[in-house]
Amino acid sequence: MNGRIPDRRCVGCGLVRPRTEMVRIIVDGDRGAVLDVKMRLGGRGAYLCRNRRCLDKALDRGLLARALRHPLFSAPEAGGPARERFLAQVRGELDGQACL
Repeated sequence: MNGRIPDRRCVGCGLVRPRTEMVRIIVDGDRGAVLDVKMRLGGRGAYLCRNRRCLDKALDRGLLARALRHPLFSAPEAGGPARERFLAQVRGELDGQACL
């Protein structure tokens, strides 16, 4: 490998950045939406900038579910504990870095 870091597009704002500056979210069949901290889990993933604005925009507009081609939460869990656990986990990884 030549050491080049691949670029990825944020599903929230559309900005292209090196993937090391972003967070990756995947859909796991058993657990639903999962934060892929090490960016090594298999499956379809989507990337977000490390700020809450992009996360909120991606969730509010359904952009994250569309990018993952899977609903993030089942209908009964849409506002339930699974969603809150996911949001707490992702927000813990966000550092407030501003998008350009």
